[in-house]
Amino acid sequence: MQQSHAANQQPTRDNHALQARTHGQRCILVVEDDRSLARLESDVLLHHGYTVIAVQSGEHAIAQLRRFVPDLVVLDLELSGAVHGRDVLRFLRSGTPVLLTTSSITVTRKYLRSHGESIILEHLAKPYSIQAFLHRVQHLLKVASQ
Repeated sequence: MQQSHAANQQPTRDNHALQARTHGQRCILVVEDDRSLARLESDVLLHHGYTVIAVQSGEHAIAQLRRFVPDLVVLDLELSGAVHGRDVLRFLRSGTPVLLTTSSITVTRKYLRSHGESIILEHLAKPYSIQAFLHRVQHLLKVASQ
């Protein structure tokens, strides 16, 4: 059963991710503070058969990551609030694929050069097409499973 959690809800329990894995579905954590973009990304991913947990803040992302390891994290590096996207990246476990979505190409390139070996990272510059978004998600999941 596909699960989605609106970007404005509190973090969910890890049983949704565990249920998804039991049924062979990939679980994607979407971390985006723009509610409409988070909803669009989540809807597209759900439509393509993924389980999605969406959160609006770095704090909620880290809370989710303490509960389970997603198959992929879609992460806005420029999160508002006390915990930024870079903080979430530092919290990730090695081997977790991450799709960075941000308009700041300079910051992203710098981060990729200095941390690219520890986790699987790709960057998708905002604004982007939904087709490009879905293609990057599928590519990262394929690379991570090899």
